[in-house]
Amino acid sequence: MAVPDRNPAALLFENDTKKLLIDAGDGVSRSLAGAGITASSLAAVALTHTHADHAGGLFWLLQQMKLESRRLPLTLLLPEEAAAGLDAVNSWFHLDPARWSFPLKIKTFTENTIIETAGFSLRALTSDHIREGASWSFILQAGTKRVIYTGDIHSLDHLLRASEKSELLISECTHVTPEQITVFARKAGIQKVILTHIPPELMNFIPDIGGTFVCAREQETIEV
Repeated sequence: MAVPDRNPAALLFENDTKKLLIDAGDGVSRSLAGAGITASSLAAVALTHTHADHAGGLFWLLQQMKLESRRLPLTLLLPEEAAAGLDAVNSWFHLDPARWSFPLKIKTFTENTIIETAGFSLRALTSDHIREGASWSFILQAGTKRVIYTGDIHSLDHLLRASEKSELLISECTHVTPEQITVFARKAGIQKVILTHIPPELMNFIPDIGGTFVCAREQETIEV
């Protein structure tokens, strides 16, 4: 549901000067502009799934890059079935990538695909939010730092398939409860949890899991 002080899902990861955007919900272009970040500075965009609150801002974001006369290639990371429908949606919005000033590189992922992009290594794990292969979580690594990022999920069980250990979990908490996240964090040895996709009633609720539990807020910057 739309609220006046927060936009739908979009999270920007930055490694040195390279920028990776995961999810592109409605309003992402305006949020980037409000933070002084041009759309054209993004090296890559990845979608966890194509529900409107996670992908509804993608096509205006691409249009914004065109308006900025972007020249550098953009990598777009998509689930395989989402990539299959991309041409149809571009056509619906009257967007023609052949006429853009920048190359658009599409990369698809399946279970355990590892993609190197924008200074990050990403591994994809299919989740239970929609159906197998349609919704995903990511394990991101840059140097020795590793982060688990969930899209929308109904449980954290799929994250137990990850062999990598991480000190940080970034988890949505609309479809899973803070209590479920707490149980997983303890089991996985995670020291810090950042909550995203937060229902209004939970914005000021920070449970005690023996570490740091943070509610992410609009345009907040967190250093890892």
